[in-house]
Amino acid sequence: MNTQNDIIEKTKIRRVYLSDLHHIQSLYKEKHTNVSDTNTTPQNSRLLLTEDFGLPIALAEYNKEVIGYAAVVIHAGKQPQIQLYFKQGYQQTAIEILLNDYARKVLSSLNESDPNAGFKLESDIGKIVSWLNKCQ
Repeated sequence: MNTQNDIIEKTKIRRVYLSDLHHIQSLYKEKHTNVSDTNTTPQNSRLLLTEDFGLPIALAEYNKEVIGYAAVVIHAGKQPQIQLYFKQGYQQTAIEILLNDYARKVLSSLNESDPNAGFKLESDIGKIVSWLNKCQ
């Protein structure tokens, strides 16, 4: 059995790759349907994403399994915010802090030289959500 310290020490925080999107999408749907992947029905597996899904920019990986991710979302006020999602049992303050800090660095690198970055992010979120919904 893995201890909390073992999980924290062996958790890898990194950027999101295209190949990660399936796992991220499953985690998002699990959180929004309160159903685990093993109990997914055809109806909730086709749950359409909305802009609340955001733009995934960082993830937490433990033993090559995606246990959490950070996404940029844009709410009222048009300010980009980082939203964290975790698999049940893996949400720990230390991992949350590491993932949030890494996601802030990634977001900062996306925004650093573009005065219209907020509008671009909003457009990018809409595009990825639309694309993922078409791929279902």
